[in-house]
Amino acid sequence: MLDLGTLIIDTLALFKHRCPSAIPILLDSLRILTAGRSPSKKQEKDWQLTNQTAHILSMNLRELDSTGLIALGVKGLDSLIILVQTHLISHGSRWMKKQSYTAWIAVQERLSMNLYGIITELLRIQSRRDTLHYADMLQAIADSIMDITQTDVVVVYGLNILPNLNMG
Repeated sequence: MLDLGTLIIDTLALFKHRCPSAIPILLDSLRILTAGRSPSKKQEKDWQLTNQTAHILSMNLRELDSTGLIALGVKGLDSLIILVQTHLISHGSRWMKKQSYTAWIAVQERLSMNLYGIITELLRIQSRRDTLHYADMLQAIADSIMDITQTDVVVVYGLNILPNLNMG
């Protein structure tokens, strides 16, 4: 099943056409391909599929404008935000099981950069400045930045996002 998942995600990455309706499909596909496993239970292949999907999502968002965000809808936006918040994981997460942690560390930097890319694109296309008014998002980014295993490039990218989050 996971080899098929990799083939599906790799094929989706080849498409250049971007549309808001593809985003919920990608998120649903990821849930199915990883058997709905939470980050603490993901296996190596699950993390690779999660990273590939985050990359495709970031690329899809890069092509959208504020009308695309409206077309995505509240459910689609909420699903994206939940993906980002649950997968920006810091090194010190106690709940992460040994096997999941080992598999996650292999994709940590690329996954963090892709998730930061999703946040950046959402901030760019939001129709109102308070669309991403989530203290949890701020906390997720801050926790991932404080992770001592992140490279300087990842930390700087995360720090550049923080001032753009409207916490007012």
